[in-house]
Order: sequence, then structure tokens, then C-alpha cells
Amino acid sequence: MPEIDKTALWRTCEPMREDGMAISRYLEQLSGLLFLKACESSGKLTFESFDEESDSLYLPDPYRWDSIIGRTNLSNYEYENEFAKPIGTNKHPSEMDGLERYEEAVEHLKEDGSLAQRAFDQFSPRFNRPSTFVDTIQQIDSLEGWNNFGENADLFGDSYEYLLEKYADKAEGAGEYFTPRPLTNAIVEFIEPNIDEEIIDPAAGTNGFLIQSYNYLKDETDNFSQMQNTDVESHFASRAFVLV
Repeated sequence: MPEIDKTALWRTCEPMREDGMAISRYLEQLSGLLFLKACESSGKLTFESFDEESDSLYLPDPYRWDSIIGRTNLSNYEYENEFAKPIGTNKHPSEMDGLERYEEAVEHLKEDGSLAQRAFDQFSPRFNRPSTFVDTIQQIDSLEGWNNFGENADLFGDSYEYLLEKYADKAEGAGEYFTPRPLTNAIVEFIEPNIDEEIIDPAAGTNGFLIQSYNYLKDETDNFSQMQNTDVESHFASRAFVLV
């Protein structure tokens, strides 16, 4: 599996840094955008049906990544259902700029299935200028790995963890709640979690221990081949744990 290009990933933050955002703010904003791009690139989430009780993710055409970045012509777009209509504006999607479409995407995701609701609850786009947003999404879109993301989905988790490491390095006191990956790995290997156990981290911050436990058991069980008829993700629990 290829490693993330850390230099390119950190470069995606430059437009927000230059616009005066604090590191906590621009890492929050970058995480939301990466999540949306990862969801659309993963191939694991549906964009075709809405089910409030499921972990599927549904977004109408105007609020998907290609529309937000401007690759989709929406001039003749007709709403396919009531859910597709804008929530925060009376504008037709063709009249919106990319930031306005992204704001609508977030509002729709807050009313979507449980996966989207957990990811975007209390999240709001906070870009000072539309130009900053445009520069940021273009940087994200140019990152390598999206075309075969379905085969390398751990790249999203690795990217998020790298950004958190940068935050821990630069923000005073951040190390109090971020456990470095080498220490997390060592603790999980010492504990040796078992495939028959339910793994719970009730005080999870970034879910590093759960993610490493998942990767540890994935290696130990030949990609969970011993659990073909079992919901793997149900064995990993925290207050808010999302596997993408």
C-alpha cells in the first residue's frame, strides 16, 4: 500500500494558513473536505438511495465533489426529490459558487444516514473567503491516490493521523490527548487483542487505539477471513467511531 505524500498533504493547508486561520481551525476544515472526497472516492458508500437508519451516504448531484469543484454543468439540473432542494438558500445550484454548494452538502449530510450525521454533527464550513476555499479544494483534488482509493482506503486514516501529529507538534498542550503512533502500536502489540473480544475505548479522542487494534487484527486474521459472516466493525466501539 502506498504511503501518503506528507509534503503534498501539508501543502493543502497553505491557502488557509495564508488566510490567517489558526491551526486548529484549518485542520478541522481540511478534515471535513478530506472526508467528503474520501467518501465519494471510496466506492463503499452509496450516492443513490437515502436510508436514515443505515450507514449509507446519499448526496444529490449538486452537492457532490465534482459539482463543488466545478466539473459538473448544473444549468439544466432539475431536483430529483425534495431532499435535493437547498436547505440554507433559495438559489438554484447553478447559481451557487463552490463554497455555497459545499455548505449545502454539509447541511444535507447532517440530515443523512447515521454515518454522515456522526461525521458532520456540529461541523460548519468556516472559510473567510471563497477564493481560499477554491484554492484548498484544488489542492485536495490534486493529491495522488484518489483514483484507486477503494484499494487504499487506509490512506484517509493515515492522512488524518498525520495532520493530528502536526497539530500536536504545533499546538501547545495538544500532546495531552494525542498518543503518538509508535506508542499506540506498542501498546496494542503488548495487549494482543483477540478476534473474539469486543474492543472498547470509552475515552477515545482520535480513535488511534481502535484503528491500530483493527489493523492488528486484520493482519492476524488474513483480512478478517475468519469472520466472513460477522459485522467486523461492531467489535470496535467508542463514543463516535467511524470506519471509512
